[in-house]
Amino acid sequence: AQAVIDVVIYPRLVQILGHSSKEVQDDALRAIVLIVMRDTSLIHLIQPLISNEVLPILTSFISSPDSSIQVRASQLFYCIISQGSTEQIRAVVSQGCVRSFCGVLTSSHVGTVKLGLRGLLKVLKFGRKECDQTGTLLFAMKFNG
Repeated sequence: AQAVIDVVIYPRLVQILGHSSKEVQDDALRAIVLIVMRDTSLIHLIQPLISNEVLPILTSFISSPDSSIQVRASQLFYCIISQGSTEQIRAVVSQGCVRSFCGVLTSSHVGTVKLGLRGLLKVLKFGRKECDQTGTLLFAMKFNG
């Protein structure tokens, strides 16, 4: 079943995220969030999403005027940041997603702001750990531009 999700379902759902209808985008995003959140060991669910280039799409959805799309994109970003592997979190940072994720802090939806704060705290803790290990502030450099 997992192979079907990875090879068939995720690529199609990521493709559907590019649909012109906000309702269709919202439904596809909801499906992805439900798949990811159904499992307590999310790392194996996150990589197929990243491999199917969902991060740039989520980055654009974070700034969507449609609050339901913004909320679901925030949920998925939070899942990736909170449960992702070191490499998956690096992918989020290297693709410039953190700056966009900061945009949810101005949302009128309290739950979205809480997700944003929790996610950013995780990224900062991870960045601190990386800095302590490597002496490089890669996360700060990517965050600032």
